[in-house]
Amino acid sequence: MTVIDSLVPEYGGNLHNLSGYAERVRINLSDIRDCFSLEALLGGQEVIFNLAGQTSHLDSMKDPQTDLAINFTAQLSLLQLCRRVNPGARIVFASTR
Repeated sequence: MTVIDSLVPEYGGNLHNLSGYAERVRINLSDIRDCFSLEALLGGQEVIFNLAGQTSHLDSMKDPQTDLAINFTAQLSLLQLCRRVNPGARIVFASTR
């Protein structure tokens, strides 16, 4: 299993959340907005649990461009990448709101 996370502290990123799983998961520090990294990681995955998202309403009001980049543009890019490099993958989307 591979975990991809940017580990942004303001969004809850913390390696401690994965403590006890070091032998069972591979951790890749990457961002949902980085298509280059995602393309290399998506191949061969049967199921993709998409938990990425910016959830703060206040942050979305202060910085709507980042909110749009994470919650829309990056999500669309993920779908397009899956269609291109791993069309058989199933995506489980948890949503942020």
